[in-house]
Amino acid sequence: MKLKVFAFLMLCASLSGQSIPKTTVLKEFDRAMKAESVKEQKQLLNTLIKKHGETPYGVYAKAHLLIMEDKPDYPLIVDICNKALELKPDFFEAFLKRAAARAEIGEYTNAIKDYDAALRIKEKEPEVYFDRAGVKYSIKDYESAIQDLNRAIELRADYVLAYNNLGVAKSKINDHAGAIKEFNQAIKLDPDYADAWVNRGISRRALKQYKLALKDLNKAEKMSPDDPAVYVNRGNTKSDMQDLQGALEDYGKAIRINPNIPETYFNMGRIKQILKFKKSEYCADYAKAARLHAQPAKEIINQGCKGYGTY
Repeated sequence: MKLKVFAFLMLCASLSGQSIPKTTVLKEFDRAMKAESVKEQKQLLNTLIKKHGETPYGVYAKAHLLIMEDKPDYPLIVDICNKALELKPDFFEAFLKRAAARAEIGEYTNAIKDYDAALRIKEKEPEVYFDRAGVKYSIKDYESAIQDLNRAIELRADYVLAYNNLGVAKSKINDHAGAIKEFNQAIKLDPDYADAWVNRGISRRALKQYKLALKDLNKAEKMSPDDPAVYVNRGNTKSDMQDLQGALEDYGKAIRINPNIPETYFNMGRIKQILKFKKSEYCADYAKAARLHAQPAKEIINQGCKGYGTY
C-alpha cells in the first residue's frame, strides 16, 4: 500500500525562551521560514547564517539548508541539530529536523524520541503525530501508528493524508473493513487524491470485492496514469478475476513506468507459466524478479528454472 509520508516538518511557529529581541534574529528567521520560493528561502537562510550564525537559529538554518539539497547529508544534519539543541534545549523545530534526519538514516528509535520531545514542548501539533506515526509504521508498530494518526485527526479533522495513512496502517493489521472507512473519508475530503483510490482498491481486493476494487483502480488510473502502483494492483485484481491476459497487459504498463518492482516480474512469470508460455519466457521474468531481491523468485530459479535465468 502507499503510505503518504509528510514532507518532514519545516514549521515556523513562534519560538519561546529567546534572549535576542524579536525584531532581530527571530524576525529574520520567521521571514526565511515563510519565504514563497526555494530561491528566496535559501538567500534568506544564508543571510541569517552570516549575521547570526552562532545563535541557535543561525545553526538551525544550516540544517534547514542541508535538508533542501538533492542528496542531504543526514548525519551532518543530526550533528548540526545537536548543536542547536545545546544552545536552546527547547528548540521545537530542531527536534523535528533531527527526527526527520534520524528517520532517513534508519535511527527510528531516536527519531521517535525526538518527536516525543517535540510533543512535550507543543502537544497539539497534528503534523508531529503524523510524522511520528510514519516512523512507527516503518518499524511495523502499526497499533501505535494508528493511535498517533487518530490523534492527528482529532486535532485536524480535515487531515486527508492522515486518513489515508490510517487506512494503510489498519490494512497492515488485516482490518480491511476499517481501512476502507478511512479511505472513504480521505476520498470524501479530496476526491482527486489518487493514492486513496488505489489503497481502497487494494483493501477491497483483500476482501474479495473484485469489481469494486477494479472500479477504484480504474478511477485512480484517470487521475494518476503514470503511477505504476495503479497497474500492479489492477493487474493483481484482474489475475484474481481470472482475466490473466488483462493482468499481463497491466504488469507490462507498470514495467514501462518503473522497471524495478520485483512483484511485477514475479506475477508476470507466474501468469505466463499458467498460460503455458515458453519456459524461457517465464523463467526470464522470475530471474528479473530474483535480481530485484524477490525471495520466492530465487527459490523458483533454483528449483524449476535452472539454466533459464540467473540472478
